[in-house]
Amino acid sequence: MFNKKSPREIGAAHLDLCGRLCRGLDPYSTRLNGPLDQTMAALPTRRILDFDSNEDAAGELIGCWLEEGPQKTTAHQRYIFMHSIFRAAVNAGARGHVAVLAGELAAEELEGLMMAAIQRGSTGFVIMTGQLQLEQFGKMLGDYYILAMSKILPLLASLKSEDTSDAEKLAGRLFEQMTKDKALQYIAAARKQRAGDSKSIETLDQYERMLNSI
Repeated sequence: MFNKKSPREIGAAHLDLCGRLCRGLDPYSTRLNGPLDQTMAALPTRRILDFDSNEDAAGELIGCWLEEGPQKTTAHQRYIFMHSIFRAAVNAGARGHVAVLAGELAAEELEGLMMAAIQRGSTGFVIMTGQLQLEQFGKMLGDYYILAMSKILPLLASLKSEDTSDAEKLAGRLFEQMTKDKALQYIAAARKQRAGDSKSIETLDQYERMLNSI
């Protein structure tokens, strides 16, 4: 059945499944990746591998959500959609267009979830679950920009959290200094890696100024 479907059709069906499985889940918790195994298992791995060497097919598969738009999808749904495709592709040996594009977009959606979590006060999610997952994306993709964000966002969350005891305040200060130092290292590496990407460089410059002001 899947062999007769286009990349867009496979993507649209998978996006719908992700939406149904994410419904009612709190993404700002340890349930962030709750639907991941089931959504990965539903993917036609052989077709995904075929698309991995074809940039147009990869874009059609992963970009199908644009037809629905952000208003008709949720950030958690899009994150699981991208993450499941990325993991299924990588686990099957893919290292081309599908793997890279899905991994980068999964990281981008997670960054958005982490920013939303900071705004709503779910700082623990950002410091623990979000940071670990975003860092994993960065390491798997070899992307220093993502690795920088995996430290910057938890640092922002820590600065907004309310410590109640002297021990918590001390632990918070130690975490913030260690995280700041690592973030600055990643920013320096990301600036070289994304030298031709003016938007990324501008964002890195803004965060570097912020970090240096702390």
